[in-house]
Amino acid sequence: LLGLALSGAAMARAEAIVFAPLLTLWVGYYILRQFEYKINAKSIGMIIGNWIIIVAAFLVFTSPRLNQMHAKTGYPGLDTRQVKVIARLTGMKLPKKDKLLGKSYHIEAVREARLKRGIDAIFQGIECFFRGAYTPYFLLAMLGIVVLYRKKSLPSADILMITSIIAVNSIVFFIFINSVRYFTITLVMLLPFTVAGIMHLWDNLPKLPGLLKRISIPEISIKHLQFVVAAGLSVIVLLQVLNGLAKLTRGDKYTYESTAGLWIKENGRKYIKKAGRFTVAGPKAQYSFWADANGLGISSSEKGINMYAKQIANEADFVVIRSKNKEGVEAVQGIGFAKIEEQPDKRVVVFYRKKGSVQ
Repeated sequence: LLGLALSGAAMARAEAIVFAPLLTLWVGYYILRQFEYKINAKSIGMIIGNWIIIVAAFLVFTSPRLNQMHAKTGYPGLDTRQVKVIARLTGMKLPKKDKLLGKSYHIEAVREARLKRGIDAIFQGIECFFRGAYTPYFLLAMLGIVVLYRKKSLPSADILMITSIIAVNSIVFFIFINSVRYFTITLVMLLPFTVAGIMHLWDNLPKLPGLLKRISIPEISIKHLQFVVAAGLSVIVLLQVLNGLAKLTRGDKYTYESTAGLWIKENGRKYIKKAGRFTVAGPKAQYSFWADANGLGISSSEKGINMYAKQIANEADFVVIRSKNKEGVEAVQGIGFAKIEEQPDKRVVVFYRKKGSVQ
């Protein structure tokens, strides 16, 4: 089951492959603990046997994806980004014309911007971590850990395993991308301790009236206190549910991606006369996906666009930029692209390559 779960996670997001060796090692630890940490032929045999089963299950369930990527690129990877990393590490060249791989001219610009952000990037990562952990639950979890530690009932191995998962996940996504959704695993991992913190507060409610009386605050009955605490927890849970359902309740939040792409697919020939697929440039791969076009990744910043102005002008038929990005819109116009007459969605600006631009 672990092999199946790890393969599903890795195919959903290739970075999740880092959990495969981590959790496999933890399986070995827990087996060894069953043998009271006695290293002998039986314990080692059981550890190795379980490792083989996990690896075999992982390879079986990921084999279709590995085979697909190998057939297209010559490398067995879980996605195109992973294939590029493998190629870079092995020093081998990737196929020059591969629609799956596409091209990207925004990596260097983004990396430079990140380096210059410095302390801002660190604070952004910290903010994503706490928002992903859902701060009220995180504080309750910290209380739960302290309570369990004082009661000497904190499972040291379990807390270390949970901490290792949170740490590895945070490090990986702090390096690659700071986005709240990638840090929500922290909330799940800490839930047992969140419950412990809540139970501690609930069990100690009877002590609160006496404490309030000492600091000259009118005494409140236990029933009223229980009602207030229950109402407060209900509000926290409700806010969490609403936060999780935000994308569903705001169903049109990301429709601009498909609207722009489908418009290019259906109307692009009016602006660009060419045989075969268009090349659509933009900060998001969704634009080219919905347009059924070749993708060209670019930065959304003015500096990033100007940095690769010649390449973009040579290769892109259409460029899609968010309309609120005024500097990016002006930069795209400055490298030989014009706006289409009627925009498909007010949240984006779709550009086409003018005939007089660099070919």
